[in-house]
Amino acid sequence: MQISNQKPVILSHLFAPPMAASYDIPEIAKELLAKPLMEPLSQGIPVTITDNGQNVTEDDITKNILACMGDSLDLTAEDWIKELYAQSLIHYKRSSKLRVRDIFAVQAGTKEKMPEPNSMVLYTAAADILPVSKEFLAGLCTPDKLFASFAYFARTESLGFYFINEAEFNDCKAWIKTEIAKISANLSADVISTFADFDNLTLSALTESLRLRNDESENLDEYSFARVLMSLLMEYAASVDPLKFGVMPFDIAELLLPQTMIFVNVEKHARASATAIKKEWEIIQKAISQPFKVVSTKKLNKLTSVHRTLHKMAQTPVKGGRRLRFEGISKAATKHFRSTPPSRRDMAKSIKSRLNKMANVNRSDNSYKTIKSSFARANRRDPDNYNLQGRITSTKYKPNIHIYLDTSGSISEMNYEASIKDLIKMTQSMNVDLYFNSFSHVISDVSHVKTKGKTVMGAYKAFQKIPKVSGGTDFSLVWEYINRSRERQKELSIIITDFEYWAPSSFIRHPKNLYYIPIGACNWDSIKSHASSFCQSMAHIDPFCRNHILF
Repeated sequence: MQISNQKPVILSHLFAPPMAASYDIPEIAKELLAKPLMEPLSQGIPVTITDNGQNVTEDDITKNILACMGDSLDLTAEDWIKELYAQSLIHYKRSSKLRVRDIFAVQAGTKEKMPEPNSMVLYTAAADILPVSKEFLAGLCTPDKLFASFAYFARTESLGFYFINEAEFNDCKAWIKTEIAKISANLSADVISTFADFDNLTLSALTESLRLRNDESENLDEYSFARVLMSLLMEYAASVDPLKFGVMPFDIAELLLPQTMIFVNVEKHARASATAIKKEWEIIQKAISQPFKVVSTKKLNKLTSVHRTLHKMAQTPVKGGRRLRFEGISKAATKHFRSTPPSRRDMAKSIKSRLNKMANVNRSDNSYKTIKSSFARANRRDPDNYNLQGRITSTKYKPNIHIYLDTSGSISEMNYEASIKDLIKMTQSMNVDLYFNSFSHVISDVSHVKTKGKTVMGAYKAFQKIPKVSGGTDFSLVWEYINRSRERQKELSIIITDFEYWAPSSFIRHPKNLYYIPIGACNWDSIKSHASSFCQSMAHIDPFCRNHILF
């Protein structure tokens, strides 16, 4: 990539979201993230950007940026935009390992010379959020440092707004109330009512948060609550002192079209304990990663209300000194591993149980028949008797089962063979075929392995033909592989491993339907020890991690 006559820039996250007319996300993305790169160094001479001899336009840049915001990770688009930004932005590291979606956090962190979060660098409430919040209150910290600290600590996909204290939040609400009165003729009764609810919000705690939409297709109508609120908050941010109020663009997709908003009280963070801060953001992350589809256009939707209720239930003692028997964080955290290795029958039973709890799909390799009686079908034995029901046979489908086998350096050939043979016997007892990948720090191509109707050795020979990758262990590779595909997200996914893995400090969404079982021919004490350490490392990603381990 070659760039000439370009003035290096600092991307601004401030823009004017329209309340009315169409909400053109590509156009907004172009104005915010592509057009600034076309400002010339020498006036009168246009900026030129070429890639392999081809001219690059604002539309090309926008297209690749939008590709980085999709449900799946587009590595080609990621690398292309990172190369472009590395040459174009004043504060951007070519070596950044964070996503393009994190561009504003990376920009702020680079400006403040802060190391990016990784397996060796962990941002915590005690070491980072508490001191930086105090520094900000004292006027000794820039808005960039405040934002980057929260972004690197929380690793959340949302749009944040910080207020120096509750009084500033109240001032913001008062200004919004005045602006709503000016445009009330354009607003529906439901929107006006929702803004009345918003005016009653308080920011007396660490945070308050809202859910605006379930997905990008909802609440885009002209003068909808979501659009008006976003527009007014951005207008307010452009007009006030950033030492009192500002935007936290944790994720560019959420910046352009937020599904959730988080309001942060900096003063409360400065006065709180590290434990309280950690729990607060864990609740927020849980609410975002496992959303309840309950957004209403007629009332204010608090993001964390359900999860806070569940958290309180899990922490509330009842008569007799017992705690509520609640399937939540507290119960998951106290689950103990089996004292002896689970049998193949136990594993098959656990897998079957998870599979049966999953919703049916339109088509898969895992079919079953249902028979029901109905007057819509004539009775076969007496077709002329309309008082007798006939039988309707339907074919339905459970999700496919997808196996990810750890073949890193710590897995021996004996472990591999034992696991595969146990797997074959389990799937044969369930009468299903498999999709299969091996993985280490890389992942193999997917293979469709048919085990139905084969002998164990016959099926094992089919597995032997599949290439095995080797190297270090990286579960996050599997998580991202699943997250990139809606079809794979619907599958029942199982990792077979020895658990010699420590989760990264950065947040990566853990797939909902992914479970873990132990490698074959293993040392059970070692498995339990490594599994316990793995769960401990997963606290910031999925505090319910133990519920995903099938022993």
